[in-house]
Amino acid sequence: MRIKVIFLSMAFIAFDLMNASEYKYEVISPLMGKLGTININTNIKDNTYEVKAKALTEGMAAFLTKHRQESYISKGHGKKSNYITDLFKITRNMKNKKEIDKYIFEHNSSIVLKHRLRWKHNHLKKDDTKPLKYHTDKDLAAVYLNIIPVLSGTFGVKKSFMVAGADKIGGNIIVYTPSKERAKKELDKLELESGNIVIVTTNGEIFGKKGREMIMAIDNNGVMKKAWLEAVPVVGVIYVQRKR
Repeated sequence: MRIKVIFLSMAFIAFDLMNASEYKYEVISPLMGKLGTININTNIKDNTYEVKAKALTEGMAAFLTKHRQESYISKGHGKKSNYITDLFKITRNMKNKKEIDKYIFEHNSSIVLKHRLRWKHNHLKKDDTKPLKYHTDKDLAAVYLNIIPVLSGTFGVKKSFMVAGADKIGGNIIVYTPSKERAKKELDKLELESGNIVIVTTNGEIFGKKGREMIMAIDNNGVMKKAWLEAVPVVGVIYVQRKR
C-alpha cells in the first residue's frame, strides 16, 4: 500500500511562501484513525528556497508500510512566482530497506537526471542514473511557490505542469481552483469558514483511479490549513490538518 503517496502529495507543498517557517500536520482516516504526522521546515531568502519535509507513519499505517519513514528535500532559486528547482531528494526508510531518489536539474542542457540508490539489509543493491523521459525545471515545491500567488482568490482557473518526482505517473500535475459554488461546498466539507480552495489532480492513475483529486484549503499566507483526499482502497477518505 502506498501510504507515502498520500502523505507527501498532501503536505509537502504546505508551507509559508514568504519566511523561514515550521509546520506540523496530522494525517487522519475516519476508518483507521491517525495514520501519521508530517513536519515541514522552509527557508526562503536571497532568491533561494529550501523545503524539508519528514513523514512518519503511526498505528495501522505503520503496520501496513513496515514503519515507513520518508524525508524530502527541495532546493532551488528564483523569485516570487518564478522559482525553479536545482535539487530534489527523496529518502525512504522501511524495515530492512532504504531507498534514495535524487533528481539533479541540469538547466543548461535541459535534462533532469534521476539517481537511484537501493539497499537491503544494509547492502547496496542498486546504483543507477538515468535522465527523465520529459523535461521540467520544477518539482512540486517549486510549482506550489509559483502557482499559489497566481491562484489565490480566483475561481475556475486551471494550470498544468510537468514535475520531477511524479515520473511514475507520467510527471503531469494539474492544479486548479473550482467554481465559487463548489469552493463553498468544499469549505463546508472541511468544516472551515474561510480559505482559498485549490485542487490538485493528475492524468495518471493513483490507487486504481485516474483523476483522483486532493482538495486543499489555503490561508492568505499561502499555507495549507486542511485538506482531504478522495477515498482510497482500505484507508477510505484521508484528512490532513495543520496542528501548528
